[in-house]
Amino acid sequence: MRAVIKIGCFAFAVAGCNFHKDKAKTETPVAAVATPGFAEVKAQFFGPNCIKSGCHDVATSANGINFDTYEKTKGEVEKIDEQVFVEKLMPYGTPELLTAADKALLKAWLDAGAPEAKPVSLDDGPAAAPDDEPAAAPDDEDDAVAAASDEYD
Repeated sequence: MRAVIKIGCFAFAVAGCNFHKDKAKTETPVAAVATPGFAEVKAQFFGPNCIKSGCHDVATSANGINFDTYEKTKGEVEKIDEQVFVEKLMPYGTPELLTAADKALLKAWLDAGAPEAKPVSLDDGPAAAPDDEPAAAPDDEDDAVAAASDEYD
């Protein structure tokens, strides 16, 4: 009987180890997030997770904290970082419901200094022409030189 109990305990322990390995395989890695602005973070993070009745909306402002505007949120960035990433207490009662994508978005915003507007990147390409059509690029170097010299004739 003891042998059966020992084999059962060993099988249970091995099965438990495999459970954790399978769980780790199913977690999807999150790609790097471009720095978002406040409007994006509010819509995708604060809105669904924090700005709801009884939490950090205009009417309630739990603990005096309201994430409805940038001005009110900016003063709380250190607390947000601490409560979400260090203490892992927020959203209140359900911090485990935050997805990896939620956390990546918020972390990218906080790490960038919590900008109000989304930073403009030179990698975004050339600006569109005034009539909303893409600016035409010369086909080759000779055309570019000819076009430049025509401007000064």
